[in-house]
Amino acid sequence: MNDKYKKTMSQIQASHQFKQETLRLLSNGEVGRKKKMKMPNKLAVSFAVCLALGAGVTNFNMLQSSNSQQSAILDLTERIEVDPNAPSGSAIVNVEGTIVEVSEDGLRFKLDNGKWIIVTDETEIGITGPTAAPKEEQYFEPTFRVGNSISGFTLEENKDEMIAYAIYTNWNWEDPIKE
Repeated sequence: MNDKYKKTMSQIQASHQFKQETLRLLSNGEVGRKKKMKMPNKLAVSFAVCLALGAGVTNFNMLQSSNSQQSAILDLTERIEVDPNAPSGSAIVNVEGTIVEVSEDGLRFKLDNGKWIIVTDETEIGITGPTAAPKEEQYFEPTFRVGNSISGFTLEENKDEMIAYAIYTNWNWEDPIKE
């Protein structure tokens, strides 16, 4: 490998210092070597994987139970998970409005601004974090229905159909399902 490098570098106009440093790195085997991940990064990655697996198992179980009972009503409040140990912060809201139409499966709805919002298994439901109210006290109804006020976040703001990253509020102020 060093012979190929020397031949190539002799054809390229490069500084002597650059050539010497590159040869040193190649001979020490430092090029292409992966650095070890630091302990705080390992903990953060492990925590994220655990949360993702927990959400996946929860969503899979919810999907299985809803598929086995055709007449069962979809209850989105079961997906709210308040984490008191999460860092606190303000949520970014770029999806808000009133639902004017809901799809047959109940996971797509049209807002009064004409945009369609799609809720997937990866969509975060409710408000999470250490300052969040318990899920029973959040302004989140079990299903999406016409007249409900919605607030949430998407990465696709300027499209006519947007996949929701998070839905924070789903509430009908005039005719709430739950008190």
